[in-house]
Amino acid sequence: MHLPLPTRCLLLLCCVLALRAGDAPAGWNDLPEAARTLVDGILERNLVLEPELDADAARGAFAALVVACRPPAEATEPAAIVRHLNQQILTGRTVAYLSAQYWRDSSFAAALLRRQGNCLATTTLYVAVGRALGLPIHAVFVPRHAFACWSDGKRRFNLETTAGGRSDSDFAYLSRFALDGGDFDYFGWMKPADDQRLFAELDLVSANHLAGQQRLTDAQAVLARVRTALPWRRDLELLSLEWAAQQGGDRAPLLAAADRIAADSKTPRAAVLAAVLVQAADHRARLDRTKERAALQRAYGLAPWHQREDILEQMSTCLRGLRDHAGAALCMELAVAHDPTNLWKRAWLAGMLSEAKRHDEALALIAAVRAENPEEVYFATMQAGMLVQGGKRAEGRALFDGLRPPRTGLELFETNRAWFLAVWGDRAEFYPQFEQVLRTATDPGILSWIAEDDDLDQYREEERFKAAVEACRKRVLGTKK
Repeated sequence: MHLPLPTRCLLLLCCVLALRAGDAPAGWNDLPEAARTLVDGILERNLVLEPELDADAARGAFAALVVACRPPAEATEPAAIVRHLNQQILTGRTVAYLSAQYWRDSSFAAALLRRQGNCLATTTLYVAVGRALGLPIHAVFVPRHAFACWSDGKRRFNLETTAGGRSDSDFAYLSRFALDGGDFDYFGWMKPADDQRLFAELDLVSANHLAGQQRLTDAQAVLARVRTALPWRRDLELLSLEWAAQQGGDRAPLLAAADRIAADSKTPRAAVLAAVLVQAADHRARLDRTKERAALQRAYGLAPWHQREDILEQMSTCLRGLRDHAGAALCMELAVAHDPTNLWKRAWLAGMLSEAKRHDEALALIAAVRAENPEEVYFATMQAGMLVQGGKRAEGRALFDGLRPPRTGLELFETNRAWFLAVWGDRAEFYPQFEQVLRTATDPGILSWIAEDDDLDQYREEERFKAAVEACRKRVLGTKK
């Protein structure tokens, strides 16, 4: 049968449109239910970090990304499918780790909508796209890092989402992190994560974010979900008790649990380490640096290689309390040598160098840290104070006056403001800030800062100073019966 040309064109157009409609989802509601459930769970947790997030816009953007990620017909082997996903998901996405703005730079929404994110954000996005396409892609966790993997029961290859999807061997991760065998089951390292595990990791980020805002009741509610998902994690039990102590002022349950766990030979080593660090923190708050040092020495022996830099940092603070400033600086230099990219440890090293009278090195280091992350107010406050100490008072004050409160970490921010004003030396400014910090502090560690920071020596014998410190001590070291 011969059809007129216009009719043939119309039929051809209808066929093309029908094929396109069948080939790709048209929108969010066309995605598989399992994918929508996963993404909605991710967005629920993202909203804790970023309440202003437009969840509907994120859903629409995700649906559009899934359309772009559908493998071409010729991509039938996993390697070819993954190459296509890497191109669509990871190309053009910037790796971002600015901790001061992680809801903007390192969340699922950041990776999806703003095309920038850290390992957890980009891995979560990769897994969600895989779920929408029915692919066996999972998140995998190792210490302080996440990546994706294709694991279908026969083949597995790892995908570094912050390196364009590069595939590294299991041996490479085992060597890189020097993983301890006892930690594999406890933390689930290197195992393809199910949704419960992925949500638990995202919930833990949200809980810590809420705690940083001093929203401890909300933080506890989110942490309870994590503990339900991971009931064997006794370190999370200790974290819950720590937040409860900050809320109610009663540290006895926390310390009793830490003593039990630390003495239990059947407890996994990671949980014992967490308990010993609680004990060390309590010794520090009570200014018993000898016991703290002994606890930290035990912790160093328990800690896996990747965590020893944290123990070295705490040992640095301990030696600072013993007025061994050279030893404190050396410990921090060793900690930084473990991970030269860690800006927080480099900033604390700058502080230790300053107290060891290595002022030029300290100023150069804090300036370099701020060049890499100019938004972190903690680094800015440190630099402002060091400038004042170095005689550049106007420059330091101008930097300090331009600071604004962060979204989280408010207690640290206010404490650092008090430190700067102590360095500045105007009692009319210092005392109101200092007293406010002590009235609201929840972390007993503030007592060691007060007792041992050389920059507070000029105020130490004043009655107003003593009264504020004593009231704080009674409140944060409470052990209600």
